[in-house]
Amino acid sequence: MKRAVIYARYSCDKQTEQSIEGQLHVCKDFASSNDYAIIGTYIDRAMSGTNDNRDEFQKMISDSNKGKFEYIIVYKLDRFARNRYDSVMNKSILKKNGVKLISATEPITDKPEGIILESLLEGMAEYYSAELSQKIKRGMKESRNKGLYTGGNKLYGYKIIDQHYVINDEEALLIKRIFREFNSGLKIKEITDKLNSEGITLVPNKKIKSNRISYILHNYKYTGRCEIAGVSYPNMIPAIIDEETFEYAKSILVKGKFKNARNRASSPFLLSGKVFCGHCNNQINGSSGTSKSKIVHYYYKCSNKTKNTNNCSCKTYRKDDFENFVLKCLLDKIMNPTVFNEIVNNTVELYNNEIKENLDLKILRNKLNDVDTKLNNYALAIGQGIFNSKTQEIMNSLIKDKENIETEIAIQESLQETPINYEIVANHLNKLFDYDSNDYACKKLIFDTFINKVIVYDDDNIVIVCNSLDKSLKRKNEHQLNMVFDYDFHGAACKNRTYT
Repeated sequence: MKRAVIYARYSCDKQTEQSIEGQLHVCKDFASSNDYAIIGTYIDRAMSGTNDNRDEFQKMISDSNKGKFEYIIVYKLDRFARNRYDSVMNKSILKKNGVKLISATEPITDKPEGIILESLLEGMAEYYSAELSQKIKRGMKESRNKGLYTGGNKLYGYKIIDQHYVINDEEALLIKRIFREFNSGLKIKEITDKLNSEGITLVPNKKIKSNRISYILHNYKYTGRCEIAGVSYPNMIPAIIDEETFEYAKSILVKGKFKNARNRASSPFLLSGKVFCGHCNNQINGSSGTSKSKIVHYYYKCSNKTKNTNNCSCKTYRKDDFENFVLKCLLDKIMNPTVFNEIVNNTVELYNNEIKENLDLKILRNKLNDVDTKLNNYALAIGQGIFNSKTQEIMNSLIKDKENIETEIAIQESLQETPINYEIVANHLNKLFDYDSNDYACKKLIFDTFINKVIVYDDDNIVIVCNSLDKSLKRKNEHQLNMVFDYDFHGAACKNRTYT
């Protein structure tokens, strides 16, 4: 039986445990019907999906490397992430660890169209997350202008009293100490080790990690500045650190950033795990070398060619040149009208054939009915002369609950699984293909969506095996795009190319 875990999340206090239980129920039914053994659950309560800074989520990603489970089941893909970059990067980690993400209610299959549909649904989820932000922005902005706390993770160094940030004197002393020691010359790891050796914690019963110290040193909110979506809220957070202290720490961090950057790749190896040698059938992996001028260069090199052996005649190719060439050839083929139309039509057909009910919407509508019933009962009581300050307080609370639920219903209705059409999928793919050359997450998403593998024989014979191309070229559910070209990988100039 296939081992799996369930990940569930509700985003804010407009949703409740009932939402979590509903997600778990659907995921367990799905697992039972598809021969998955559930060995654990990870649940984040009142946590946003717009970023991956969630305790249980991070624990799950970390645990994926331990070999205890092969699948993660979510109610919907937007429970995993509504941000395409985080989704792609985290799923890349899962893939490396041999773990696959599965939606219990969305028609994601192993077919080529399923891969494309997953990309589409992630893009739509990101769009609706932006829509959600627009819907609540006005009220949140007004609250922040009044200096009110509007939710989210509490910032260490502060406590919330009557919806206002108030300095926690004990925690503030530690914040000041961290900045003082860092500015005096101690490294982040040295500060971390020192605090842990003294038994000091930022979270009860957990050792401090270096990335938490780094987060504190980077966080300008400790100077009393609060900027959200480009808007400044000067009266929201009291200052713990003065501007001069923060800027000095920032200057040290910037120097360290550029120093460390020399030893890191300019970007991930986007075709990692997909490139194979046509000479010896071994995998072609990412590699690096340092020139006499101390500049690090990055390559794709056959794993049969090592420092001490040269058991393969396959050439070594510059990373960026190789990736850009494969991407250009892939898009040239996919953007062929016949190929593109079939991809879009198959994706639309797959989605519309398996539309599922939105459980979140059903739960919210039931909650709204309950609140309306209570409001009607109190209205009848008032009509009968039963009215006091407690009645007014309860009525006000119910009215606020109703407004919150109605807002969430409007959001979920926009996420309701209604049939999609050609234009929706085509626009999504066109937006995906209109990538920024520096957007490595987008380029990796294209590779992961469309490329099964790349086989390198020599400079004039490379085969790209794609996940989806037109039916007339199908061969065992895959398609070979054989490219003969005159190309100097070491000089980065594509000259003549023909396709067969």
